[in-house]
Amino acid sequence: MSLLEGESVAAMKSLGWEEEGKAWWWRRRSFAWEEESVGELRFLLQNVSLHVLKKDDWKWHEDPSYCYTVRSA
Repeated sequence: MSLLEGESVAAMKSLGWEEEGKAWWWRRRSFAWEEESVGELRFLLQNVSLHVLKKDDWKWHEDPSYCYTVRSA
């Protein structure tokens, strides 16, 4: 669990989400499987660009079966 729980994505980015960045402060030592997950997350965040004046939202693209599922969201 992060020591910075509840921080915004912008705040985390400003702290640095590269491998040694301060955004990755943990309450305890990570398990091996957690370290792998964090590595995958860091890879996904490499090309994220934040737009301060743009509205942040999620959009659901309707499932072709017309059945709402968590997975389709």
